[in-house]
Amino acid sequence: MAQSLPLEHSDHGVRIDPYRLTVVADTLHGPAYMDGGAIGSGMSWVGYHLTAYLALQEYFIEMNRPVPRFIVFDQPSQAFFPRDRTTGGDVAKLSDTDRDNTRKLYKLMYNAVAQSEGRLQIIAFDHADFSDPWFQESIIELWYDGTALIPREWYATAPDAQPPLSAAGPGANDA
Repeated sequence: MAQSLPLEHSDHGVRIDPYRLTVVADTLHGPAYMDGGAIGSGMSWVGYHLTAYLALQEYFIEMNRPVPRFIVFDQPSQAFFPRDRTTGGDVAKLSDTDRDNTRKLYKLMYNAVAQSEGRLQIIAFDHADFSDPWFQESIIELWYDGTALIPREWYATAPDAQPPLSAAGPGANDA
């Protein structure tokens, strides 16, 4: 997966070190540990985290392990939208390289879900939006102009107010 992006140092093998809980790329000069700063670009940082999660999920699915078969990613494109960038999160205003890298990340996620044949779900919250049919077909909800993950009617305006249990949606109290 790392080679498909292609990520820094991915050509000689990549693995997860279970003792240091980090990604390790095998290089001609020895191991490059992500937690040691030897892997550094934004694309490599996000890409290796993404590929590690996907590889672990693939392993858990293949071994039929009792691990939930979904992953939630919050703004995987964030490395390409630094705080000082003036794009305001508009992927159309990114450089071609940043836009291509963001598309590669999403294509990898899309392919992982497709290859899992329904055994893996990925939920991603992001500003990224591409016109590619595979991307558009994957969008479940757009949250703009007042539409939000948590609808306004679920909570009161008072900061300490708690929504009623029935406000959690249909079937929320059926447990």
